[in-house]
Amino acid sequence: MLFREPETAALEALLFVAKNPLTSELLGEILELDQAKVEELIFELRDRYLLNSCGLTILEINGGYKLGTKPELARYIEVLYKQPVQVLSNAAL
Repeated sequence: MLFREPETAALEALLFVAKNPLTSELLGEILELDQAKVEELIFELRDRYLLNSCGLTILEINGGYKLGTKPELARYIEVLYKQPVQVLSNAAL
């Protein structure tokens, strides 16, 4: 399993920074791996997140993959984004 760590880390980084879901085909091109190997790494990474009580998961959206948060943690994220926005007064501007 150790020999896969650089590939897994690169896959995780790509899924983290992507604005839109990435297909296994595109991930394979970027990582220089065949599509089956990419999907194997995706499922291994998804299992790792499940086993390690992590707040992240791999979401499958429209045939692509993206790193996201687990649905059961949504209430915490909602609190973060419902924080009041501080607006500067004209004098402060």
